[in-house]
Amino acid sequence: MEKWFYIDSRARGSASFGWLSGSGKPKIWKVPADSPGLASYMASRVDNSEFAEAKGVCVVSGPGSFSAIRNGTLVANLLARIYRLPIVGVDAKDADDLNALAKSLPDRAPVDYVAPVYDQEPNITLAKK
Repeated sequence: MEKWFYIDSRARGSASFGWLSGSGKPKIWKVPADSPGLASYMASRVDNSEFAEAKGVCVVSGPGSFSAIRNGTLVANLLARIYRLPIVGVDAKDADDLNALAKSLPDRAPVDYVAPVYDQEPNITLAKK
C-alpha cells in the first residue's frame, strides 16, 4: 500500500495531518484548538517508524493564513528532509477531496522545497502609536 504523509494548516487555529493512500480511506487527525501546536500534536500521534514505509510528504501550500501556512510548510519540508522523502505541495482546492488527492500523488512531480502561499501580505510590523 502506497501512503503519503499529509499536512493541511491553511486555516488559522485549525490544522490536520495524517496518512493518504490511493487504495484506502485517509487516516486524518485534527489538531485540537487547545493543543500546543501542530508539531507537538503530530509527535503524539504518529510513530516515526511509519515514515520508513512512506512514499512522500504532501502539504497544502496555500493560500492560507500567514502563520498557519508558514508552520505547516515548515514542518512538511523538515519531515521530507529528515526522512529523505519526496515532497509535493498542493493547492487548498486539491485538499477538498482527499481520496482524489491520494490517487493523484504518484503522478505529481516532487520539488526540493514547498514555498508557502499566503492569502494576503503578512502584517509583521509593530503597531503604530
